Amino acid sequence: MGCSGSRDGKTVCGRVVVGGRASRPPLTRGKPGRPAPRWAGRRTADGVRWLGRRVYAAIVPPPPANSSSFTDLLQGWGTVAGAFFSAFAVFAAIALLWHEIRVRRSEEADRAVAQARLILPRLYPSYRQSPGDAGAWTVTNFSGGPILNVEVAIMRHDEQAVNAWGWETLVKPGEVARGDWEGAPQYDHPELDGTDVPGWSITVQFIDTSGLRWRRQDSTPPERVLGDPKWPFDDATRPAWVNPTRHEHRAVEPTTPESLGLG
Repeated sequence: MGCSGSRDGKTVCGRVVVGGRASRPPLTRGKPGRPAPRWAGRRTADGVRWLGRRVYAAIVPPPPANSSSFTDLLQGWGTVAGAFFSAFAVFAAIALLWHEIRVRRSEEADRAVAQARLILPRLYPSYRQSPGDAGAWTVTNFSGGPILNVEVAIMRHDEQAVNAWGWETLVKPGEVARGDWEGAPQYDHPELDGTDVPGWSITVQFIDTSGLRWRRQDSTPPERVLGDPKWPFDDATRPAWVNPTRHEHRAVEPTTPESLGLG
């Protein structure tokens, strides 16, 4: 191995003396007859950064000749902002549509229950001043349309049994359906009525002008009845004389050629 050239009058074989200290010469990986790579002799971090810039330049297409890095940055942020506002607009449209659907459903529910809210059942007990008179129940139709198949059940709060029943086929607008309440308690105050009768409740079930079935207990909000009527207006509990048309419809035999004498 030969000796390198001298520096500051000092020559060391295989090492270069810098400031009195010997260091290794820069490494080169070039092949014989071929120049060393540009990153040869650089520090590791500088070489990695230089190589990354070369790879980025090879992958990302160069900007147009008349553009600048600042313009490219603005265009990039503009694209991101546009995508963000587009997503926000879509989200706002979906939220607005959902709100409109909820408002319409609420309005439809209010319209459906509007007539049922104007049907008021009440109880009137008997009075000691008139021992021969029984109590009474009433169902007043304050709505602008008729109600059909009005069924009434009177019961005590502490018993799962009906004390009295009532029924009316049709109650026109402004009219009152009325019936006797046998076994009603006696009170001394004639003004006592409705839910003021302690321990007793009246429940009414009816069909409105839209064909919807409703039930209401005392002055509580009406409830929609879906499917078959529930207790106490189910067929197993309700007497046959209360709304007998339902029993008649269920008792009709199917029409067959044999039943008509054609078989």
